[in-house]
Amino acid sequence: RIRAAKGEYFIMPNDPVKPNYVFAGWYTDKAFKHKFFGNCMTRRRSIKLYAKWSAPVSVGRLVKMYDSLRDLMRSYKKESFKAVMGLAETEKIATMYFMGNHIQLNLALDPEELHMEGISVFTSKEKKYADVPAQLHVSTEESFLMALELINRVLLNKGLQKMADYVP
Repeated sequence: RIRAAKGEYFIMPNDPVKPNYVFAGWYTDKAFKHKFFGNCMTRRRSIKLYAKWSAPVSVGRLVKMYDSLRDLMRSYKKESFKAVMGLAETEKIATMYFMGNHIQLNLALDPEELHMEGISVFTSKEKKYADVPAQLHVSTEESFLMALELINRVLLNKGLQKMADYVP
């Protein structure tokens, strides 16, 4: 429980832990329809939040998710390149790491814009992720579907096109 006087600034605590479950976010209703975003705020009124829990996926399923996300990224190609001193222009659009109990996916998307759309991502402040600040932890089927959607979005935003002849 967090207590703060009206107008007082407070910071949300770390995500809770529950054995055999994955924390899936804070919601403002018991039906888990309205996701709560934010990690620090000024208290204006009383607010009650509900923790949503999801069953974790097996390591085998997580490996298959990783392979699927990698294959999706490989299924796009750049249609044209801007020549710079004889080299093709490159830019980082995503990074992905298998972390044992989740996949860390960083994308070249604006985390604040995603929050405004109701999409829960972390904002990475580390210098090595400056080009890919929107971070998603994939550990449930729900987060995997969101990762697929966001990968498609960033690839299309960067001007890549789906390869018709690509077979994963």
